[in-house]
Amino acid sequence: MTLPTPPDERSLRAGHETADVNVRAILGLATATAAGVAIVLIGLWFLMHRYDALARASDPRLSPLADTKQTPPLPHLQAASLRDYRQYQQEQERLMTRYAWVDRAQGVVQIPVERAIDLYIERQQQPAEEQP
Repeated sequence: MTLPTPPDERSLRAGHETADVNVRAILGLATATAAGVAIVLIGLWFLMHRYDALARASDPRLSPLADTKQTPPLPHLQAASLRDYRQYQQEQERLMTRYAWVDRAQGVVQIPVERAIDLYIERQQQPAEEQP
């Protein structure tokens, strides 16, 4: 085991250790790293511009019809699906709340759903011998 050595005279006068870190080497390494990063970034910038130019050169020419509006084949999608659905709901509501003949010759009529439910309940409450 070695005994610790006392600090040299220069360190004592400076008030801190002067021989531990080589500041000049660290600054040189940081400068070299920054320069290397800058060189790589500039090289990548030139490389990307070169690839972009190659990609543009190899793009096919657009057809003269590329700018015209073309209608897709049938079936077409709904342009206003919410409006169409509201109209459908209104039509269904109208059908469920009206009286109409289905077959006049047979005596078949359409009645509102609420009225049909009331008639059903009335028939269920009648005694069995009274039901038709």
